[in-house]
Order: sequence, then structure tokens, then C-alpha cells
Amino acid sequence: MSAPASTPLLDFLQRLQEAALAAFGPRNFDPKLYIDLSLKSDLDAVERAFAGLPRSPDGSVPAGDLERFIAAHLGAAGSDLVYAQPADFVPEPEGFLPRVRSPAVRAWALEVHALWRNLSRRVDDAVRERPDWHTLIPLPGPVIVPGSRFREVNYWDSYWIIRGLLVSKMYATAKAIVTNLIYLIEEYGHVLNGARIYYTNRRNPEDITTLETTSILPVDLNIHILRMELDISFFGKIAGNHNIATQFLEASKARERAVSTVFWNERMGQWLDYWLGDSSSCAEGQHWAAANQNQNVFASNFVPLWMDVFNSDKNLVEKVAKSLQSSGLLHAAGIACSLTNSGQQWDFPNGWAPLQHMIAEGLARSGSSEARSLAEDIIIRWIRTNYVTYKKTGTMHEKYDVRKCGAFGGGGEYIPQTGFGWSNGVVLAFLEEFGWPEDRKIDCEETKPVKCGIRTLTV
Repeated sequence: MSAPASTPLLDFLQRLQEAALAAFGPRNFDPKLYIDLSLKSDLDAVERAFAGLPRSPDGSVPAGDLERFIAAHLGAAGSDLVYAQPADFVPEPEGFLPRVRSPAVRAWALEVHALWRNLSRRVDDAVRERPDWHTLIPLPGPVIVPGSRFREVNYWDSYWIIRGLLVSKMYATAKAIVTNLIYLIEEYGHVLNGARIYYTNRRNPEDITTLETTSILPVDLNIHILRMELDISFFGKIAGNHNIATQFLEASKARERAVSTVFWNERMGQWLDYWLGDSSSCAEGQHWAAANQNQNVFASNFVPLWMDVFNSDKNLVEKVAKSLQSSGLLHAAGIACSLTNSGQQWDFPNGWAPLQHMIAEGLARSGSSEARSLAEDIIIRWIRTNYVTYKKTGTMHEKYDVRKCGAFGGGGEYIPQTGFGWSNGVVLAFLEEFGWPEDRKIDCEETKPVKCGIRTLTV
């Protein structure tokens, strides 16, 4: 198992990153670009050339000199991965989306399906020959990248990419993603956030600032851990390892109880993040006070619906569905991340495919017809905005502006990204589950009210 550590290359690229910020300025500056560059020659020679660059009185390198240095000594970001035609791709898979009856939606879905070819890569042979010249981790199999600045496998994206690949009948490609994730576990003890060496450090060097998260217990993180515990227990049982199966089953039951006691807020009908005081800890005997719950409304407050242990309770689901409808998060084009317009990408007015999927799938899986109607309404909104935006821009986007149909999102530390792995996967998964009838319009013009049992929503 490799221990997280810095490397001489990463140290140099971080210095280059700082020089680029000083030379080019903060406007549209993407720190990730510079730590994804590859060397064209030995690091010692590159560092000597960098040290010999002219400097301004304030110590910065003139922009033109730095541009010429980068072009001469560094390979382009993303050049460490090369295009790889997926062996299991066919233009129209047998049995593809049988519930999609609309010719326009079906044609678009096939275009989204075809995007897997655009996002398919393999590690360039040069990375294996000289790994010290690259920040990319040489994964054994082909990969599907999310798109744009995300030029490597990303852990968080992989689940929804796989869901889409399964709809596309690309089972070998989906299996290769899992194989690559297993490789990361074997090498590093866990799946990294992304397949680059800088993700082996707890602090991500592309970030300019560090966010302190040790004082909050997030709802969604605990739901993902709960799902992991249940999955490990399941696989332990299949593998005949009854100790592991029992251990993680017991852990999941304890976490399920904690989610219901620590996070659940009966008055709001939501699960809320929990703030730990300065002297608080998670030790046995911790006193959990409702006053420490974060009363702010986030889409992540509704992620527990994704778990069968919660969505199987019809009364609970209908209470949470009513809370979602009155929360202010539901908009013309989907569910907003929050109610706060901070200018950051994980806030209003952005909507993200994974959150739409977890919430809608949880509602749909419940035994409540009212909740399933709400899920279908959310899905219709989301599919429409993806379709219309695609027709306008010719691409799928990382995030969308939920205030109006047909608008992509923005904000945060980098420009809007396209591609896009998890957006493709969620659209395909939604269409497989709910289909699209021939007589339902796909454009943004329709304002037919949809009865969701609890109240009427306009789509």
C-alpha cells in the first residue's frame, strides 16, 4: 500500500501554479490546469529552466516568458490520457430504453449514449514508462472521464457513469471502471477522489483555500457510509465471510438509528446536518441536542430517501415529500442545492444530477403513489432542461440553473464544464426507469399541472 506523500514533481507544479496565478491573474484561473501538466524531460532540467526565467521586481515571471516556458517544457493537461474506442459500444444497443416512445427523445438519448465514446480514454504508454513525469496514476484499464477539466477517473462521478453505462449495455466498460477502483484500493487503501497523485494527500493542492469540516456531521456523508456498510455486509455474506457480514450489518443498524435520532427533525420533516460544539466529540455518551441541528435547507437534507430503510416507511416518505415541496428547493428545472445564492457552485441556483437522482429514485422506490408522482415530476423537469440545453449548446453540462428550463449552471472556482459523465448517466437512468410517452412534449413550453397528491406542481 502506497502512503500519501508529496513528490518532487508535485512540489514543482505547485510552485508553477503559484507563478501562473501571479503572471496571469485570478480571472478564469484554474489551478487544476497546472498540476495536471506532464514533463517533457527530466525534472532537474525543467527546474533549472524555470529558475532561469526573468523575474519582475515583485518576483513574478512575466506572462509571455511563462507561456513560452510551459510550451517548451511541459505537455498539455490531459495528454497523459489518450482516446480509446470502447470495445462494447454500438450505436443503438439491443433493448435500449424500450419505454421511451417519443422519437425526439429517443434520438437525443442515442446521442447522449454516443457521448461515452467521446469520454473514453486509456492511460498513455508514456505514463507507465516515466511515471515520475506525470501526476496521473497509471490505472490498469480503460476509463470514462467526466469531461472538460476533469481529465481522470473521479470517484464521486463513477457511480452515475456506471448507471448510465448499464443502460447503454456497455457492461465491459462498466466492469473496467470497477477494476480501476479496486486497483486504487489495493494501492492506497481506499478509492481516491481522483486518479492523480495529488489526491493521495488529504489537502487537495488545486484548492486555494481549505474548508474546515471536522465540526459538522453531514447527513449525506452518513447516508453514503450507511449504504457502504450495507453493501460490505452483503458482499461479505456472498463471499462466506460471516464475521465481516455481521460486523458491518451491526454497524449499519447503529448508523441507521443515529440518522433517525441525530439528524431527523420532526417539525421540518427533514434530516438536518449536525454541528458539534468546540468540546464535542463523537464518543460514547455524547449528548445530542436538537438545537445543534443546522436549520438551513439543503437538497442533501433529503438524501436519506435514497435508502430503502427510510423510503420503505410510507408515512415517513409522505411527510418528507410534503416537506420537499414546501422547502423552496423545487424550481422549474429541478431541485436546487440550497436556498442561498452565494455565488458558489454547490448553492442556489445550481442543480446537480446526482442529487436529482438520489432524491427522485428514493421517492420512486417508496410505496407511496404520491411520492412516485413527485419523483416523476422532478424527473420530467430535469430531463427537459437537459434536453433543451443540449439542443442549444450541443453538449451535456456538469450542472444546471434550476430557475428556468434550458439553462446551465455556473459559479464556484472554475468555469462551467461540459461532457458530462454523471449528467449523461442520470438522464439515461431516468429514461430507463420512467420512459417518455410519445404525446409528452420535450420542450420548455408546456405548463400542464401535474397532480402529486400533496399539492399541484406546474411543469
